[in-house]
Order: sequence, then C-alpha cells, then structure tokens
Amino acid sequence: MTATTAIDAVKTLARRVPRSATGPARGWPRGWPRPAVPGPQALALIYALVLAGLVLALTARALPALAAGSQVEGTPVALRSSIEVDGRYVTLGDLFHPIGETDAGRAVARAPKPGQRLTLEAVWLWRVAKRYGVDWRPTSKLDTATVSRPSRVVSSDTIRGLVREAYFEATGEDELVRIALDESDAQLHLARSTTGSARLARFDLDRRSGRFTAVVTGPDTEEGRRTLTLGGKAVRLVEVPTPVARIPRGEIIGERDLAYERLPAAQVSRSAVLDAARLVGKQARRTLSAGRPVQDTGIQPPELVRKDAVVTIVLQTDNMRLTAQGRALESGAREDMVRVRNTQSNVTIDTVVTGDNRVTVVMPERLAARQANGE
Repeated sequence: MTATTAIDAVKTLARRVPRSATGPARGWPRGWPRPAVPGPQALALIYALVLAGLVLALTARALPALAAGSQVEGTPVALRSSIEVDGRYVTLGDLFHPIGETDAGRAVARAPKPGQRLTLEAVWLWRVAKRYGVDWRPTSKLDTATVSRPSRVVSSDTIRGLVREAYFEATGEDELVRIALDESDAQLHLARSTTGSARLARFDLDRRSGRFTAVVTGPDTEEGRRTLTLGGKAVRLVEVPTPVARIPRGEIIGERDLAYERLPAAQVSRSAVLDAARLVGKQARRTLSAGRPVQDTGIQPPELVRKDAVVTIVLQTDNMRLTAQGRALESGAREDMVRVRNTQSNVTIDTVVTGDNRVTVVMPERLAARQANGE
C-alpha cells in the first residue's frame, strides 16, 4: 500500500462517521444508546496519528534499501586482505567486493608511498564499512587488509653511477675509485607511472677524507618529487699483484700464481710489491696468503742450495779445475756465500752458490775482495 492509497482510505472512513451526535443514526436500533461521535478536533488528531504511522512504516521499508546502496543487492560483501594500488588513494572498491559502481571509486584512505606497505586494522575497516553503508563486520582482529604500492626502483648501482660522475667532475679521478655508500642497498622508489630519469640534485665532497653527501631526486609528479639523501665515501684504489691461491714457504712464484686486484690504498703498505715482474721467479720466504699484497720481505731469490744437502764443490783456477763432494752447512741462493764441509777431508770452506747444489770455492784474494765490498 502506498501513502496516497492509505490517505484516501482514511478519508473514506471519515466520511462515513456521522457529523452530529444529535441527529438520527441511520440503521441504529431505536432505544439503544448511541456511541459518542468524535468532533472536528478529535478527527484531526486521528488524521495526524494515521499519517505518522504511515510515514514510519514507509521509512522502515526504505531503510534497508538505503543501507545497501554501496553494495550489490543480494551478494555478501567480502574484505580484500591483500591489495595493490597504483594511485594516491585507497578506494572503497579496493577494500570490499562486490561494491556498486557509484561508490567503488570513493577514496577512503591515502595510499602508501611507492615501494611501501600499509596495514589497515579491523576496527578501522569496520568504521569505514558502517560509514558508507557496507554490510560487513570483522570476525576478529585478524581481519586486516595490507595495501602495497608497486614502484619503479632506482637501484643502488644506478645511484653509485650518479655519484661517480659527480666525483669525476669534482676531482678528475674516476678509474681507481670505489664509491661506498653508507647504506649499501640504498634505493629510491618512484611511482610506477613516473617517466624520466633520476638525477643528482646535490653533491658535497670532503676531498681530504673522501666523505660525501648526495641528494638523489626523481622527476616531478602530482605528488611532488621523491628524494633520497645519503652519505658515503670515495675510496681510492691501488692495483697490486696478489697470489690467486695460498703459496707455501719455499715455493717458487710463477706468473700463473699471480693476479692483479684493486684494493683500497689504505690496505696496501709501502713495502708491498706493486709489480708482478718483481715476484715471478722469486721464492716465498714465508707462506703467502691468497688475495693479499706480497711484502718485499716475504720473498727472496730461490735457494739453490739447501742446508745439509749434498753439493758439488768446484775449485777453478786459470790452469786447473777440480771437483769434490761436500755437505752444505747453510742454505743459499745464487751468489750467496755458504759454508760447506768437504766430506773427504772434513775441512770447512767458504763457497759461493753458482747453481743447483753447486758451489765454487772462493780463492783468498777473491774472498778478501768480496769482504772489502761488504758482500
């Protein structure tokens, strides 16, 4: 029944009520007491009460339809627990489904920054649902929604490249420099729809220490510029030959045993050998570690005579050449002076190493000359 039909029915009933209590009542038996007939004021009150009841009834029927205005009628509403957005805002349609087209695009929260996440708690979601007439309520505190916003990433390698270019412009050095960021995995996250490249908006360098501060910025967008401030250090490098594997004491160093590496200058001492040619053919005086610079004191000419080794003793003059067998009392490289005991005469003599397990007797005049020269 509509409001108009109800009002017409009330008017029809009112016309059937007698206008006066004194007049004869049609169809009423004579001698029976007649009921009181309402006057004009009573009839007005009856009209008002009937109309108020009709309005309340119609409003009660309309409320469910109004409450369901943000959702699809007859379909239960569900919460999206994992949401991915590209824009600046989270909409009602992002949180709940199904939602009517009219309210699906209604913004209800600000989206997280590019590359970040936002967790919406159950109580907050319930308040949003009630505010916009969505028939949903949480069953526990675990009913949450996680909103993530994908981004276009400016990687730490790209940032190092920008800093390297700025360092080169400031110092003219580039090749033997390593850019070390305080936050090694620093990244700048831009909106996925952003076009254009990131750039270095500011670069401050302390030449003495190599410390720097840089500000990386992205292109202009509706949300403004995304910037990243970071610090770091420009580390000077030195190319130095190092063993590719551990070299034991006494081993002869070959070309294949070495490889050049770039190491921070602070890790390379002044006594380190910087030219591989000075290492090839030398003997390790001590164990040499892989990947570490070789110190000048860690190598020596190769020992051709080892202590206690059997050696050939040669006595050479202008007129004769004699050989004998002896035992070395000490080790020595080529041109080193070593003492040798003649195994036949048991006499100890001074010799000079001239080859593998081969020594030459030093004549007195030659020995005197070597001693005079400090050899």
